[in-house]
Amino acid sequence: MWNREQRRDAVVRSEAKLEDVELKDDRRVRTEGSFSDMVRESGGGNDDDDYNDSDNGYNLSYITDEDMSNKISKFIKITGVINAVFKSSHVQKHTRLKVYKTLARPVLTYGSEAWTIRKADEQRLTTAEMRFMRRTAGCSLLEHRKNVDILQELKMDPIVNFVQQYRLQWKKHVERMDRTRWPKQILTYVPRGKRKLGRPRKRWHEIVTDPVGSNT
Repeated sequence: MWNREQRRDAVVRSEAKLEDVELKDDRRVRTEGSFSDMVRESGGGNDDDDYNDSDNGYNLSYITDEDMSNKISKFIKITGVINAVFKSSHVQKHTRLKVYKTLARPVLTYGSEAWTIRKADEQRLTTAEMRFMRRTAGCSLLEHRKNVDILQELKMDPIVNFVQQYRLQWKKHVERMDRTRWPKQILTYVPRGKRKLGRPRKRWHEIVTDPVGSNT
């Protein structure tokens, strides 16, 4: 068990590590933003898919795959900081989970209400989550324990279920909006024209109403 001074030192060290991670991300984002601006000035790029503001350090993508990859990368960095500061051999499990819920999970699920998740995306999210959960539970892949058993032991809901509930809350919020609001108009918008041949990807509202695990 840690005393008050040890807990205070751990918080200070975690804040310092997180600030270092944020600074590195800011440098990377500014570099990518500058490069994207150069591509646009030369006539390349697609303004509908990306938004970059290198002066303010913004690099936003409206493509689900790119957005999810960025979130997973930041999530892994933050969980690495938690593992380095709040080691499972020195800190109780519920303490690590509280820090996880406060720092790591919001970063991974930010903006997830607009995602159209496939089964491959669900696997990526589960893999990133279970890397931290297995270490918190004190078990390795060689033990061949199921993810469900580990999450039940830690009393945690799967990240995919958390995202699903987040999307349902956002859908109810949009449905309560006035018809003049842009989110409400986009939700009820029906595009014209014909789709390409083959099975089309599911729309956002179809994924929200379907149970978890049925997306393709």
